[in-house]
Parts: sequence; structure tokens; C-alpha cells
Amino acid sequence: MRVLKAELTKKNQLKCEYKQTEVGRDRNLDQPFNVKVGKVSDQEAHRDLCYAFSRLSPHILFSSELIDAKVAIPTSIEDKDWFDKFHYEDDSRFDGVNVNKIETFGKNAIEGVRLIGTKETSKGEIVPLKSPVIYFDRSNTEHYPLVAILESQIETLIFEIEEYQAGKNVNSNQLSLFEAGK
Repeated sequence: MRVLKAELTKKNQLKCEYKQTEVGRDRNLDQPFNVKVGKVSDQEAHRDLCYAFSRLSPHILFSSELIDAKVAIPTSIEDKDWFDKFHYEDDSRFDGVNVNKIETFGKNAIEGVRLIGTKETSKGEIVPLKSPVIYFDRSNTEHYPLVAILESQIETLIFEIEEYQAGKNVNSNQLSLFEAGK
């Protein structure tokens, strides 16, 4: 299955749409065909899933050219450390920005993504945001400059979505490093 759309709802639950390839069972067809499968869960999203969505916030502004990535990142434009150390959280230009939905594009694999979210203004108004489709093909000289970082973060998000669908949740017990009483 491949994620087509994933959305973190206001109730912190996940809605997903998948593309699944099946082989015909009816009419003696042996040709594979695609099926879209929608899933909605009432279980609360786990911390890693929410974190994976939150890391996409700078990309929605950079890719929409609402903030210039070259100005926003004081070191190299592809400085993964800038994302890993959450430097964007200390920058007021990113305040109130949330990405809560992705749409993926591609025939057999994820070849691009669109980010959808909101920005809460200082007056408390909610402004919808939608990035252009960001393709992962780096051969195009016009590509999004942070595409390698974005692609890696999308892969992490997809992994966390799959973990969520497999039952990872807020109440999952963690294994202890030490046995109780020792």
C-alpha cells in the first residue's frame, strides 16, 4: 500500500487514503488493478507522528515562497542540522504554522508531495496554506532547494503513519531498561 493522503485531524487522529494494488478475483482477471482505501481511526496520534508532521512546517512556507529559505537558514541552505535542532522554533516567522495534511504524487512510488496546513495570525485568525507540488526529482535545476531534507522527512512521516496503523499509539508501553525491583 502507498499513502496518497494523510491528515492529522483537530482531534489529533489520523485520516489516511491509500493506493493498494490487487489482482482480479472476479471474472477470472489476472491483471492487477489499483484500489483506493480510506482509513479513519479514533485513536489519538502518538508523539512521533505529531513530531513528524511538525517538522514539515518550514517547508510549507519555503516552498510557497512566503519565506526565503536562503535568508531563513543562516548557514548552508541544505543544513539538516537547522531542522534537527529545531532552530525554526526560535524564529517568530514560523509561529503559528502547522502542517496537518500531505498529498503524495507519483505513479508507483512517491515522486512528490503537497503540504497543506494553516497559519494562525497574531489576531487569532486562521489562514489556510497550501504548497505547490514539490517533486523529489533533483535533475531539474528549478527544484526546491531543500528537497533532500524534505524527502527524508516525508519518509519518516510515512514510517510513523505505518506504525500508527499497525497499532503504535499514545498509550503504548515502552520497555524498561531495568527490571522492576532490581
